[in-house]
Amino acid sequence: MSTIGMPMPGALRWRALHPLIDGDGACSLIYDLERAAVLEVPEELQLHVAAALETGDPDDDLLSWLVGEDLITMDGWQDWLPDGQGAAAGTPEPWFFRLEGEAAHVGIAALPEESALGVLELGFRQAFGAPRVQVHLDWDGKLPGAGLVERIVAEAGGIAADAGQDVSFDLALDADQVTPAVALFLSSLPVHVRLRCGAIAGGEAPLSRTLPPATERALLFLWMEDLAERVTLAFTLAGDARLRDLWRWARRLGVRHLDAVRVPAGGDAWLRDFEADLREIAEDVCRDLQARVIPLDFRPVTRIVRRLQQSEPLGFLQEEDLTDVCSSCWARRLCRNSAALVSESDAEPRTPESCAVWRGEADSALRLYHRLAQADPLQVLRAFGEPCTLPDELPAGPAAESWGPKAPC
Repeated sequence: MSTIGMPMPGALRWRALHPLIDGDGACSLIYDLERAAVLEVPEELQLHVAAALETGDPDDDLLSWLVGEDLITMDGWQDWLPDGQGAAAGTPEPWFFRLEGEAAHVGIAALPEESALGVLELGFRQAFGAPRVQVHLDWDGKLPGAGLVERIVAEAGGIAADAGQDVSFDLALDADQVTPAVALFLSSLPVHVRLRCGAIAGGEAPLSRTLPPATERALLFLWMEDLAERVTLAFTLAGDARLRDLWRWARRLGVRHLDAVRVPAGGDAWLRDFEADLREIAEDVCRDLQARVIPLDFRPVTRIVRRLQQSEPLGFLQEEDLTDVCSSCWARRLCRNSAALVSESDAEPRTPESCAVWRGEADSALRLYHRLAQADPLQVLRAFGEPCTLPDELPAGPAAESWGPKAPC
């Protein structure tokens, strides 16, 4: 179908493409470096596609094919929505599409129903051929009304089933949005919840006594519905708050997924403490795996381990968009800043102090990955693969050969 009539408001860019030239000078294949994909060029376009890529001047037929294959992209098409509404200046991008290895990520943020469903369909068209699709939903931490989440789940489930794809969903919610009725509603849907739990400032009192009241209530309601497996608790650590205190509390409570943003503090003692706490977490993870117990999923680290499992790509980051600091940073493809491209964490400003935190997380993840791979590479694939459904305990002996996720990782 021709895409010439589709709106193109100007924010176009070519993906990083390499034409594979045949012996007769025709180009029958194009390599998309960003998505590690090879695409067949229609026969009628093969003689002039390479020249058009070099000059950036495709004719209408070639342009239609390039746009249809998402080789000329609008970076999420943030200026075009199915209802004709664009994003206002200064507002978050209303949706995005990213490919990470074999998983496609479709993000929808604060859109009304008609636009959200149109974006969902467009995202799945771009995700065609990807084995897995993850749909990220965020209405600024609020729960949208009128059954919109149910409609999205139903629509995406139907599209994925027709295409033979696995689909998963995550919904960002502020803790004060969770009531008993909301917890019951969430228990009826196959949705993972990223619960924004607020800030912890530290101090001498035990962490369990200093949690924001809204977080305490939300955890009570969610745990009553047995939703621990489907909730990631996202905290911000400020002042003299220690990551190890949050980690130990989460283990005692039976939390299965934990995220934490460390806000830089004065001096440099906070960074040394943070790095020491990351080492303790890595030790606990290794100890749990050695005991054949599923470890607590600490997202800043396990997210990187999952990235390392992918042979290519490790999450595309446009080199031309990098600052001088990022272009020379060893962690630019692994840090929390790059992970934000697929909306697996809340966006954070890039500063020298935050970069030090991200490098610390990346360093810890690399060391953990190395230790796990040395001990048993299969454990990395099974315990850190996603999406996975794992038992509470891992069988030992011959039964370990059949242990693993119900869905492929």
